[in-house]
Amino acid sequence: MQSMSSSMALRITDLPQEILINIFKRLDIDDVLALEQTCQVFHEAIQDSWAWHQIYHHRYGNSIQKADQYEREWTWRQKYEEKASLKLSVANDFEIAHLNGIHWRKCESSESEYGSIAMMQQVCWLDANSTIRSVSPGTYRVLWRIRVWDTVLRNQQVDFTAIPQVDDTGVIPRGSSIFTSPRGWFSETEVQGRGWAVMALPCKLVIDKEWGLTDVRVSVERKDDQWKGGMDFDWVQLQRIDNDLPVTSRLRTYKRVRELRNNSRFRNEFRVEDPGYPSFSRYIIISTVLTYFLFWLKQQIVH
Repeated sequence: MQSMSSSMALRITDLPQEILINIFKRLDIDDVLALEQTCQVFHEAIQDSWAWHQIYHHRYGNSIQKADQYEREWTWRQKYEEKASLKLSVANDFEIAHLNGIHWRKCESSESEYGSIAMMQQVCWLDANSTIRSVSPGTYRVLWRIRVWDTVLRNQQVDFTAIPQVDDTGVIPRGSSIFTSPRGWFSETEVQGRGWAVMALPCKLVIDKEWGLTDVRVSVERKDDQWKGGMDFDWVQLQRIDNDLPVTSRLRTYKRVRELRNNSRFRNEFRVEDPGYPSFSRYIIISTVLTYFLFWLKQQIVH
């Protein structure tokens, strides 16, 4: 009787594909990608385009953003991975006040992976915002890819925010990331005129487990009577930092970045993009270290 019941036991891999997909769509992207590598049954089920259609709509519903018009030829998996990267184009995904060619201007650019950037020329009422949908609980670094021109106004201040949309009371919840640039910061030599750079906000974003999947409003804003300008914006991204293998590292390959020289107030928070190849001096240093190491190793063997 016992052998009969054990032989009739149902394994999870024996479940119909419809039930497996129903399980997959309730998992985070980390778990789905991990399951895909475990066995042939899960691999084939997750490779199915219908599975990603269900996973996408379960998490994001029918939410459509401006950039979706450029993704019509993408598969459902590509669309899901794009949204799971928690990254938005400022030019394509943001609502920008005074986008009229005078205060703000959107222009095509080969320097952006999205093909266009948003240029803040001169504006008082600064308000550019969007929403990153269905962010999983965890701790995140908020990254902005920006360029600061020599024409930037010396004492302008800008608020960078990433605020979880927990309720409709308007109260800013705990765990929000809000950074106001100090006066004169944009005109510092470490920031101004350095080309495109990735800025990590000093304050981390925290999504509480009690909230579950949470929408996060990201914005660059400052509503006052002071003029602001001389900045270009490419994208904003939430990068998870409480995970040994963050999703973003598996979904995209980014250019390497190197930290700028010591910034007295915001060290390690502003990094300029590396061209992608080591310098000649770095080769010299590495070869010298290896030479000394081999010499030391030879002496150890002799003795």
